Amino acid sequence: MNYNKSLLLLLLISFFSLSNAQIPDTCLIINEIAIRPCCGFLEQKTREYVELFNVSYTDTIDINGWYIQTDLNNTPTSPLYGQDEIIPWSNRFPGTPNDLFPGQIYTNTTKIPPRKFAVIFAPAWNTSNFNLYDIADSTIALTLNNFLYWGSNSLSSPNGLLNNAGDFVSLFNNNPSLPSTTQIDSIGWDGTQQDFGYSLQRDNDCIYRFYKDASVNPAVSYTVDADSTLLMANSPGTHNTFVNDTAKLVIIISEDTVCTGNNISYSFTEPYSCTSFSYLWNFGDPTSGLADTSSSALPSHSYNIVGIYTVSLIVTSDCFIDTISISITANPTATFNQSLSICSGQSITVGINTYTATGVYNDTLASVAGCDSILTTNLTVSSTIAFNQS
Repeated sequence: MNYNKSLLLLLLISFFSLSNAQIPDTCLIINEIAIRPCCGFLEQKTREYVELFNVSYTDTIDINGWYIQTDLNNTPTSPLYGQDEIIPWSNRFPGTPNDLFPGQIYTNTTKIPPRKFAVIFAPAWNTSNFNLYDIADSTIALTLNNFLYWGSNSLSSPNGLLNNAGDFVSLFNNNPSLPSTTQIDSIGWDGTQQDFGYSLQRDNDCIYRFYKDASVNPAVSYTVDADSTLLMANSPGTHNTFVNDTAKLVIIISEDTVCTGNNISYSFTEPYSCTSFSYLWNFGDPTSGLADTSSSALPSHSYNIVGIYTVSLIVTSDCFIDTISISITANPTATFNQSLSICSGQSITVGINTYTATGVYNDTLASVAGCDSILTTNLTVSSTIAFNQS
């Protein structure tokens, strides 16, 4: 019997940072863009926004002095670059951005805490009370220093902030004209425009898509969500998909008790972050030599000595480093040998098998510990000798 629970054991290990180093600016991502808000000319250019998300679990990112850049021509193949500084909403406007269901919105800071959102609202956001969007509570409200509508440095623009069918948005950690400035994130689009009211959102696999009910597929080179993981047509200040923001990391193992000589498989998942990871596994089995460690995302390991082993994983990304561990029990697999002789016409039964011919037979039997016992039988069948008595 092969002992295999065939279970997925989710071990949720509390996250803790092993590094006091400041995370890089690239831990801030463009998470959502309202390219063509509902429903007409005025509502469109007063409801455009760019949502930013800090994927770090530990560090606040301050975007004071950061810039956003778009195409003033609305022709991304031959752009005319225009950029403007990102500032707190209160630096330019009193009060808070118009909100369908008013709640706590932070308007006087550029500091984005871990796993939190900031939304860069069109400077004209409060010039119309028609077709208001609900802004999630605790959102950090930002806007631009000079422009009234993105995509134009004048007081009006034919397409408001962002061109429906072709444009781009780039995020910089300083003025893009300075040689020391780094581009943090960018997204562009070009093609047939989507219906009103659908924002372009990062899905749970970190690919941008439109909500499932959007009718144009693809629009501006992006598809509609096919597996219903995007939760709303637009969601300023909150997650696009279901995300558990409790700081937990997860090791998935095929079984927590293994028989010696059998492989156990490991993998690792963590909540939405859109960052790449590197792995260093230690299986707590130094007698296995080089096989005791692995840098694979999906490793496996077998234990040849009975015991309890501590398996540790160091997970590293640009945005955090963490160590988690689990315990694995390796139970014994017994091996037995027997030599038997029988006469022709006789038989022996080992487990569920019956043998009548000379040969070497291996049978797998269940042991008390649940692991396999291998019984090897060396069977000799002797011919029957007949005697005549006169």
